[in-house]
Amino acid sequence: MTILNKGVAKQPRVVFVGVCSELVDIDKIQLNENNEKTVRNYQGDSQKEQKDNLYDSIVNSGLNTPISVYENSNLVIGGHNRYRVLKETGCKIVPVSYRKRSKAIIDKFGESNEIDPNDYTVLSDLAEDNTNVDISPYAKYELAKSLINAKETELKREASYSERKREIKSAGQALKTFGMFYELEYGYYDNKTNSNVDPRPDLLAELREQKDGKTVAGQHKSQLEDHKTIHDPKKRFYPRDSKLESALKTFNWNKLTKAINTELAYISKREWFSKVPDRNFKSAASHHIIVHSFVELFNSSNKSFIAEAELNGSRFDVSFKNKKGDIVNSLEVKTTLNPKGGWVTGNEKYGYVILFQFSDEMDRCFLMNTYLDRDWTNDKGQRIWKAAGQGNLTLGLADLYRFMCEGISFFNIPYGDLYAVNGVAQTSIEKM
Repeated sequence: MTILNKGVAKQPRVVFVGVCSELVDIDKIQLNENNEKTVRNYQGDSQKEQKDNLYDSIVNSGLNTPISVYENSNLVIGGHNRYRVLKETGCKIVPVSYRKRSKAIIDKFGESNEIDPNDYTVLSDLAEDNTNVDISPYAKYELAKSLINAKETELKREASYSERKREIKSAGQALKTFGMFYELEYGYYDNKTNSNVDPRPDLLAELREQKDGKTVAGQHKSQLEDHKTIHDPKKRFYPRDSKLESALKTFNWNKLTKAINTELAYISKREWFSKVPDRNFKSAASHHIIVHSFVELFNSSNKSFIAEAELNGSRFDVSFKNKKGDIVNSLEVKTTLNPKGGWVTGNEKYGYVILFQFSDEMDRCFLMNTYLDRDWTNDKGQRIWKAAGQGNLTLGLADLYRFMCEGISFFNIPYGDLYAVNGVAQTSIEKM
């Protein structure tokens, strides 16, 4: 048993209880800079807990595994965290175990010359040493990139697909996962929208920092979905259109509510419908009635745009097309209600919307037609659609009322009213 921090005050005694090749001055040890840039530079709670456990183990039970370094060199292969604990506890000497230089190392650096930590073979040894270490997916991605770069430096050419694949595997990462990280960092071409998807350093940073609930698959999906809001006609958010707003203002909303009331009155008389306990099911029924009735009535009275009900897969319910058949704007119908007041959605719904709320008897309603601005935020910096848990978003009455009062958007309330009493926003309903 050897005391490694003998004579150091205000530090717990650290002893070495294993077998080593030699005891070396701690200041002569050279950490591999790539371990700092990749494996140990992206630490989350799991990795920090692992390091804390290592500290407790060394302090309480002693160090039993020496630092692994290359023969005739002080460059560390394995034991970077062990080294840190020894440094933190004031150790002056460290036990090392020498690894015999491989033929590849000898061919490049000889039997006693110092070794380049950026060399491909050295990086491969580093990756192998960290195979069983709990490192983050982002750290594995950085390690894989370092391996590929070192391989290309050694080959003096670009690595082939199979060579890249081998290095990614050496870093302990799945090829698909690496690809998603790579596309987040550098962007890519999307065949479906025939456009370049921009890099997303913000989404990548959340993975590097290991934000709760953030996965590479989820961030990669967000990258594409955000891209589609700009480039995909069925996914994008459209700007305000004065010509369309004129058409919506002159639209016969009385005819629409009459059509809604007629259909709801018919199905509400059906025996099975009265037994449905789920209010959201009734909201869904009214949703489809509104969409198809709106399209039929709008096209019968307007010649500038052609309204079409969209199928599943589109971000919105109704598309407005020009005479060439190109989508130029959209409309979303929201009938799913939040018990606390307002509406609920699974995806952000910005642009022109119909917000509909009916009475329990389904004969009175609140109906608002407006344009929800994606750039608007409340005094807390939140958008008008806010996270509500379980992947849902909610449009609250307070924010909607504040948004309306600012007078920066298009508003039309044919039925009912949106107002505030003692600072509390609420709606009133009106007979259809």
